[in-house]
Amino acid sequence: MFVLDDIISELVSQSVSAVRERLNRSETVLKTLEKFKLEPDEPPEDFEGVYVYTLIEYGIGKPETLLKLFRHNTIKASFQEAFEQDNPYLLLEASADFVEEWALGDKLKEQNIDYRRELAEFSALFIEIAKRSRTPREVMRDRAGFPFAMLPDRRSHSLYRSQPV
Repeated sequence: MFVLDDIISELVSQSVSAVRERLNRSETVLKTLEKFKLEPDEPPEDFEGVYVYTLIEYGIGKPETLLKLFRHNTIKASFQEAFEQDNPYLLLEASADFVEEWALGDKLKEQNIDYRRELAEFSALFIEIAKRSRTPREVMRDRAGFPFAMLPDRRSHSLYRSQPV
């Protein structure tokens, strides 16, 4: 028979540990960004800057072998091409070739690192950071004015007409 109080106490202690770990990770990310003179609240606007910023946020706590994958020009150039052409298959093809041809690929396999999953995780974070680096003007341009374009014209809408007293 289980004692629910013990189970709840264990869950709470694990939750506290998880929060503490996330805070420690966040603090490490902030210190690393600052060390390389990157603004934590304002990611760079160029590809290179966003790539480095993403690598810092993504890489804390990741195995060195995996991080070395992102250092190679083949992977970085393929990532940029895939991003610019909005075609993730370019990155998947290039990375598969890279993993087969380079010794680093053998190390990834030995450590049971699913590099495709890690590339997907890195890509998702890169896109999130790239979105944060956009200016309000870029956001509005990409939205084509939405939702403001959806608002009725002030002159013709009854909400804006003067009401009789």
